[in-house]
Amino acid sequence: MANTATGTTNRLQSSQRGVGRSARPAGVYVLMGLLLLLAFGALYGGGALILDPSGGILDMPVSLLAGSAFTNYLVPGLILFALFGLASLLLVVGLWLEPSWAFVRPLGAHGAWLGTILVGGALIVWILVQMRILSFFLQPILLAQGAATIVVALWPAVRRHFQEAPV
Repeated sequence: MANTATGTTNRLQSSQRGVGRSARPAGVYVLMGLLLLLAFGALYGGGALILDPSGGILDMPVSLLAGSAFTNYLVPGLILFALFGLASLLLVVGLWLEPSWAFVRPLGAHGAWLGTILVGGALIVWILVQMRILSFFLQPILLAQGAATIVVALWPAVRRHFQEAPV
């Protein structure tokens, strides 16, 4: 009987990260999934554009950039790779480990949670600007992904989960 009680206590402790923290709501896993999808696509696409700024690897002619500030795909590739690829991976780690980042504590928000909202907003802006310059079949999907990222992050259960305790 004592083993059963100890096993239950250990399971409860392993499902919590810190004193008074509840288990992650399902929305946190949805956020991590959205960010991982974004990260893998951005690392692939951004990496391909960095390796070949002419767009040849992705079969995207430079002529698609007519009317933009870019003469090739190097800068867009760097933005894709860093902002939407690497940053999204960092946010997934932050959502999982839930570190306390002191620089966002005055905002009363968890850093990875806040960063997720910012990346979702940046994705929406990126795609809206991109839609004015070129047409790409994934744009509506990525626009929806950016909106979904923000909506899921703002779900009450997810928002409550990432509220920082007062210091």
